[in-house]
Parts: sequence; C-alpha cells; structure tokens
Amino acid sequence: MKAALYLHELNMLVMKKIIFITLILLGKGLVLNGQQQNNLWYFGTALTGPPWNTTSFGLDFSGGGSPVQVNNQSALSYYESVSVASDENGILQFYSNGIEIMDASHQRMSGAPAALQGSQQGTTASSVQGAYHLKIPDSDDKFLLFTTGAEDGVGTGLRYSEIDLSLPGNGTSAAPLGEVTSFDNLLEGSSG
Repeated sequence: MKAALYLHELNMLVMKKIIFITLILLGKGLVLNGQQQNNLWYFGTALTGPPWNTTSFGLDFSGGGSPVQVNNQSALSYYESVSVASDENGILQFYSNGIEIMDASHQRMSGAPAALQGSQQGTTASSVQGAYHLKIPDSDDKFLLFTTGAEDGVGTGLRYSEIDLSLPGNGTSAAPLGEVTSFDNLLEGSSG
C-alpha cells in the first residue's frame, strides 16, 4: 500500500516537471522568435483625485529608446499578476490579470467569463505569476492563457484558457478582436 502511494506521488512529481519544462521550452521559443511582442507592459493601479478615479500604469518600449509611459490605457486593476500579448509590431492583442481577459479595445473579450478561477479578486490575494500567455506553436492567432490560484486564497490550481484572435469577438470579421474559446481548463489541482 505504501509502495503504491509512493509510486503515485512520484508519478505526479514527474508529470509536474514535464509540464513545467514544456512550458519553459515553449516560452523560450517565443522569446527567440519574437520581435516586439514584449514591448508593451501594463502594471499597477492607483487611486487618484479628487475626484477619485482608479488609474493604470504602463510602459511602451516600441520606440527603441527610453520607454514611453502609457498610463490610463488598461481597463483592469493589477495587484501582482499581468500578461500582455502584442503582435510582432508591438500592437496590443489582449491582456489579463489572471481574473479577467480584455481584448485590444479594452473590453472583456468575447466568450470570457466575468471572472476566471485564477488568483482571487482584491488586494490581498497573492499570485505573483497568476497570468501567463503563450502563442500556440505554428499558429498566428491562437494562444493559451495560464492562470494559477492565489497563495493565500482558495486553491484553484493551474488552469488554462484558449484564445483565438482570428474570431471576430467585439470586432468584425475584417478587424477581429478575438474570442475565448474555452476557459478554466484544469491542468493540475492545488496541492496545498
């Protein structure tokens, strides 16, 4: 009985390592092939006023020199997690805080739920890498968005959502903004 339990735990550990290595290799390939996909960063929020408004912060590295501030563009609040996808020209495609997925028009992406099961909403949930996207190899338009549960919140595990930017979504057939085709698919349950 103990041997079977040990083998099960060993198999789970091996599977976790295989998934981790696969994600790293996929990400490494994207960085090597990318041009300006990582030039737009969104992060942080602040309450400003009066009148009191929430503002977002960002940097655009597309100019080649010093980054340009792109504040107040994002429609989301960020505590820690953020993932921003841009095309090879640095044009925004979508972004997420691990809870919501927004398209390039800063609207909730078509097909996305009001809240993913990723890191918890609020200012105390801690999931440092709660949102991470990867382009599906050999595809120009399909992405996977990975989310993780908050360390101090409800254990939601490692999940992924599929995004297809060739679909119209909130845009048109001629100018598509993409759609979430599936969401909150469980890869690995929480272990803690």
